[in-house]
Amino acid sequence: MSSMLPSISPELARIAPGFRALSINVIAAPIRDAQVGEIALKEACQAVINGQPTWAQAHIDAWNAVFKA
Repeated sequence: MSSMLPSISPELARIAPGFRALSINVIAAPIRDAQVGEIALKEACQAVINGQPTWAQAHIDAWNAVFKA
């Protein structure tokens, strides 16, 4: 199993001192149906067009505020 040592670049720490992130390394299983990802992407795009999920805009606005330095 791989180990992980989390770090935040000094440049990012200066822009957003409270920033925290979690990185995950995943070994994927073989793809059984290549269309699943394409279908999921289309569904996700349609959901955003329809104003879903309800928390998405607040999440995007929060990131936008952090990186307007």
